[in-house]
Amino acid sequence: HLESNPIYLELQNYKSIKVNHDNIIKAFQKIKPKKIIFDYISTPLYELVNSDSEIILFLDKYNYPKKDVLKSLNKRFFLVNNTKQMNTCLNLILKNKMSKKVNNEFYEKYYKEKIKVF
Repeated sequence: HLESNPIYLELQNYKSIKVNHDNIIKAFQKIKPKKIIFDYISTPLYELVNSDSEIILFLDKYNYPKKDVLKSLNKRFFLVNNTKQMNTCLNLILKNKMSKKVNNEFYEKYYKEKIKVF
């Protein structure tokens, strides 16, 4: 429900950002993005944690992760609070100055074991 998020109004300023309304796996397979922006922690984030994409995650001040989770998140995702920070991260990614797509600590600690339960 991206339309209800305030960032949606700013997306039109970024011509290279694609918005797709399919489920996350279909959209990922169709678009094959190198960069993904999540507006909050949700199931699709877990589904793409092992992708080869750089992922920017907006932190929700009302649903803020605990310290241990935040530490693991920060190893895999670019964590931001606003669009200015997002732009900084995008520039680092585009200039190949920073990459977080190879760290799998978050997947190992918080997702992989959960899958085995089901």
